[in-house]
Amino acid sequence: MVALKPIRKGEEIFNDYGPLPRSDLLRRYGYVTDNYKKYDVVELGSGEIVQLAAEYSQLQLAEKNTRLEWLDGFQVLEDGYDITRQPIDEYYYFDEALLSLINGLTMDANCFKASITADKPPKSQLNLAVASVLGKAIRRRQNDYATSIAEDNALLRFTKIQGRRRMAIEVRLGEKEILASSLDLIDKKVASLVEDTMAQDDRPSKKAKTACNSSARKR
Repeated sequence: MVALKPIRKGEEIFNDYGPLPRSDLLRRYGYVTDNYKKYDVVELGSGEIVQLAAEYSQLQLAEKNTRLEWLDGFQVLEDGYDITRQPIDEYYYFDEALLSLINGLTMDANCFKASITADKPPKSQLNLAVASVLGKAIRRRQNDYATSIAEDNALLRFTKIQGRRRMAIEVRLGEKEILASSLDLIDKKVASLVEDTMAQDDRPSKKAKTACNSSARKR
C-alpha cells in the first residue's frame, strides 16, 4: 500500500481500490459506495455477439469460422466486451475490439476479400450493420434482468431494504442505466444512418463506389 500524502500519527486514512466497478467492489469487499459508480460496466458475451452478427449477415458456419479465424489474428476476439458508464472516447461507449469484431462479421463478401488481401482489420466504427447488431445484443442483455429500472428505484425507496441486498440492487440498477443510455445512443445512431441512406437514395444516381471499412492498422 502506498500513501499519496504524508500521514500524521493517529490520523484517519482511507484505502482506494482503484477504478473498480461496483459489481467487483461488492463481490470482493462486500460493500459499495457512489464514489465507484462512475466505473460501472456491463459485459456483453462474445458468443451472443458472434451469433447475432452472423445472423444479420446470414453467414454460413464455414464462412463464419473463416472470418473468426481471420479476426483472431488482429486480437479482437475476447470472452466478453465491457460497455462503460462513461464514454471510452468522445464517440463511443464501446471498445474498439467489439466494434471491429461486428464489422468484420457483417461486411459484405467483397469487402472481406479486400481486407484479407490488404491484411487490414475492419474499422472500429458504428455503421448501420454494427449499430443494428449492438442494439439487438443490448436488448437481449436487458432481458437478463427480472426487474426494470422503475422497479429497482421503487425497491430502493423502501428503507427496510438495507445491507448487501440494497447494495446488490444499486449495482443492478447501475448496470441497467448503462444499458439504457447505450441503447439510446445506438437507436439515435441507427435513425441517423437510415435517414442519411434515404437522403442518398433521393439524389441523382452516380457510379457507386464500394466503401470497405478497413483500418490502416496491421498485425
